[in-house]
Amino acid sequence: MAKFPPKEKWHDGVRMQFDFKDYILSVVKFTGSYGWKKGLWEIAFMDRTTEDFVEPPVELDFMKEYSYSGDVGIYGHLNDPDLDRVVQAMEKLDNAD
Repeated sequence: MAKFPPKEKWHDGVRMQFDFKDYILSVVKFTGSYGWKKGLWEIAFMDRTTEDFVEPPVELDFMKEYSYSGDVGIYGHLNDPDLDRVVQAMEKLDNAD
């Protein structure tokens, strides 16, 4: 399991930020986020330099099936194991260079 950073207050919920070489993975759970009613995470892939939302550099099966929000780089409705799989895939991408 990946090491999760500390949670910080975000609106009326929480946020975590995972920092990678070329990307930031922002993870939130607050009123209005995709999945908040079920206590699930919303994630956003961002370019490290511009902080713009970008298409994910990794693709996992569950992301295609049910999590896409319709917004570039933003996926919702992730449980803890799904989030862990995304973080592990991003860590592998970082270590591939």
